[in-house]
Amino acid sequence: MRRPRSRKIVQAACLVFFAAFLAFPGLLSWADFSFGLLPSAGAGRLAARMLGAGLVFFLLFMVSGLLVGRAFCGWVCPLGTLSDGVNWVAGKKPRGRRLAPARHAVAAGLWVAAAPAALGFSAIFYLAPLAWASRLGAALPGLKPDPMGLLAVLSVFAGIEKLLGRRGFCRVVCPAGTTLGWAAAASPYAPRRGEGCTDCGKCASLCFTGALGRESYRPSMCLHCRECVEQCPSGALSFGWGKPFPADASRRSVLAALAGGAVAGALLAKAAPAKASAPAPVRPPGAVSEDVFSDLCVRCGSCVRACPTGGIVAAGPAHGARMFQTPILSGRDGGCDYLCNACTAVCPTGALSPLSLEAKQKAKIARVDLDRRLCLPFSRGYACLCCFAACPTGAVRLEPSGRALPWGDPLFYPKVDQQACIGCGLCQAACPVAGDGAVRISPDQKEA
Repeated sequence: MRRPRSRKIVQAACLVFFAAFLAFPGLLSWADFSFGLLPSAGAGRLAARMLGAGLVFFLLFMVSGLLVGRAFCGWVCPLGTLSDGVNWVAGKKPRGRRLAPARHAVAAGLWVAAAPAALGFSAIFYLAPLAWASRLGAALPGLKPDPMGLLAVLSVFAGIEKLLGRRGFCRVVCPAGTTLGWAAAASPYAPRRGEGCTDCGKCASLCFTGALGRESYRPSMCLHCRECVEQCPSGALSFGWGKPFPADASRRSVLAALAGGAVAGALLAKAAPAKASAPAPVRPPGAVSEDVFSDLCVRCGSCVRACPTGGIVAAGPAHGARMFQTPILSGRDGGCDYLCNACTAVCPTGALSPLSLEAKQKAKIARVDLDRRLCLPFSRGYACLCCFAACPTGAVRLEPSGRALPWGDPLFYPKVDQQACIGCGLCQAACPVAGDGAVRISPDQKEA
């Protein structure tokens, strides 16, 4: 595994598997596992005070940093592979190396803002690389892309790569890579110079992350791309256990960035509202309480892609920063299929709890109400049985209105039995009234 060609093969394989996961969510468990590894998921679980397997996965992620440094960033991460592809086409040279310490401020700020989530909300998901890759992957045909989310991701990602050049997001911004780099700083797996080294400095000039200097090495920046090994004219450079290069002793900028980021994160958490200003949305079945949902959800879009009706959509900017890109069940966009529990099976972080189909069919998702001012039988005296026909639980009942249709048949009014209704929203999807329809679904599950 010495040559960059090996890395490209591994990157291509991981990208193919990740694309397959996007196309068939839930079938490839390794992708769910990889989401659980990231700091965004770990921070969310800490913020929500939830321990268990998700936190163990994150700790394994950090252990990998201790053993092999940031190899995950250079070999596995799909966003890193996409970045390499962009740079291969555009040929952008790396810039902004002096901005590299800023990544410590970004990561420290987000971690501090995520920790006291009871005061605000976990913000680290905004820069979760696999969630970004998932959003970019939604552009593939047939994966039900979210236009607003995709446009936001593409714009920000393209801007960063344009400004900073090769792997700009990984080098300067990504908090997952930076967090892994904190562990990598203690990793003994590093480049080693053999006896044939002529001290030509070519390895240092080739290192696009600035990890390798003529006389120093910064493991927290090294992505283990092996380009320095491949291009060494004397063949004296290799990767192995031990550090022949002295560590970079310049730590003042890093410490200053960490302190500044921590202070900014604390201020962000203090200033953030305790509760979201926007009304609580209707979540997909199996959703945890709204107080912790936004902390656990990494906005990967798996549930959105898995939904066969298109009823799960990503929240737009109008829902505020806390809810942005989190999944919302929209009856008007399709509702929840009564014979499907796919969304509860594909969530990688526990924001949606796994439910058997039987349990999901009994779970109360939302409350359904009829707006009589818009409902055709009530407002215009028209015969309409759409909501009655669409209801899978028989919760929509028909009651005699005492009125007759023009051809003499009795007119019936629909009525929702709240005890039998699970709030799937299929009735709203079937309602023929324009706009939002005459059916309303809300997270309020209590009787009015």
